[in-house]
Amino acid sequence: MEPSVELCEVVRRLYNALEKGDADTVASLCSDSSAGILVIGADEDEWYEGSEDWTERGIPKILGDVTGACWREQALRAWTEGSLGFAVDRPLVEYAGASTELRGAWSREMNVTLAAPRSRLFVRQ
Repeated sequence: MEPSVELCEVVRRLYNALEKGDADTVASLCSDSSAGILVIGADEDEWYEGSEDWTERGIPKILGDVTGACWREQALRAWTEGSLGFAVDRPLVEYAGASTELRGAWSREMNVTLAAPRSRLFVRQ
């Protein structure tokens, strides 16, 4: 695998879109294949399967939770091999004076995995 500056830029665009609440950009960075998306959140009702479900229910929910938060890359790295790609980071997410560090992994088509201990997640009031 070779390091990928291009894939790192895609992740940075995702962070920027999340900060701004830009649903169109978030959707455009995700796979447009209906079978290519499965997003599982921390809450029991956060299960989004397929691009339509993710676009109609998932993105608005995520943006409602994180719009206005500052996303700071801390260890962003990405690699590609042919048509495959993978990116990882430990973004620091800051919101209203609170912050949490997430763990993230992305495939080339931007299927995203983010995780943090439940006790460390901030809650928007």
